[in-house]
Amino acid sequence: MFPATRREVPVRYRPRQGRFSTGFCGGNFDRREGRVTDVELTVVAGTFVARSGKEAELAAVLARYVVLTRSVTGCRNVDLMTSASEPGRFLMVEKWDDPDAQTEHLNGEIMVTMATEATNLLAGPPDLDLYDAISAYDLE
Repeated sequence: MFPATRREVPVRYRPRQGRFSTGFCGGNFDRREGRVTDVELTVVAGTFVARSGKEAELAAVLARYVVLTRSVTGCRNVDLMTSASEPGRFLMVEKWDDPDAQTEHLNGEIMVTMATEATNLLAGPPDLDLYDAISAYDLE
């Protein structure tokens, strides 16, 4: 369910597990180590599969969402990719400063508009998941 619309939209959403420092993308620069430290990002990945014949329409809806979302406060980046092996399958990866920024966006107009426009273009519910970014510094 997208809370701002108060209408049921089926979405598979997995709970968040753990938290890691990314060691990149802004944050605290440690002059002694010469690298960025203690950056935490909220990463959301979503897979969307278009109904047959609706691939171009879904691509346009998702692309518009990406452009608008990149200007939202707290959004580090959003990338949209299409599968090279399965036509009509799209992957979107969003990186947020913190969970609050991501949650606020989830309840915002940009997300609600995308969900409303995409619902009839999808073959099934999107598969969304939360991730924590890991850098090589975390694996020391």
